Amino acid sequence: MLLWIDLETTGLDPRRDAILEIALVVTDNRLNEVHAESHVLPYNPSGPHQPNDYVHDMHTRNGLWTACADALQASEQGVGDDASEIYIKVLESMRRYTEQGTAPIAGSTVDFDRNFLREHAPALAAHFSHRRLDVSVLGELAARWAPELWANRPKGDAHRALPDIRGSIDLLRYWVANGFVNAGGAL
Repeated sequence: MLLWIDLETTGLDPRRDAILEIALVVTDNRLNEVHAESHVLPYNPSGPHQPNDYVHDMHTRNGLWTACADALQASEQGVGDDASEIYIKVLESMRRYTEQGTAPIAGSTVDFDRNFLREHAPALAAHFSHRRLDVSVLGELAARWAPELWANRPKGDAHRALPDIRGSIDLLRYWVANGFVNAGGAL
């Protein structure tokens, strides 16, 4: 099983910025989706983790600020989960499909996500093995070695956690289908 993770955050610095959204997709080794979940975390826009203008505009356009405000209101009213409860739910899902330390972290630019998890949700970070399956590495190689494949790759720009993970999975399927990665018939 592969555990695909994606986060949306208020910025790039895990010590200074907050996680706004977390999604998990579990696939089998043939990239068939087995489980998916996405959670918006409560976020106080007047709190200490202020985004820059680019991030603020991006999450205004994609609706994440509104979703975070709704999650904050629900949490304050006792009808929604706080961040720690959300992290527990995601960890329970991960444990349902894999044992701690056995699954690589999968996604795009996964070191970014791993660093935020280490800072904000260390139990989640600790569940992954030390290995990574980073689809963005294939993109970097394709841009240099197969520019025609790179130019025709599927592109996503949702900047929402679940669509971004599914986009990474689709991109890996694309690299395999076009021979950039030889899966030996596994897919």
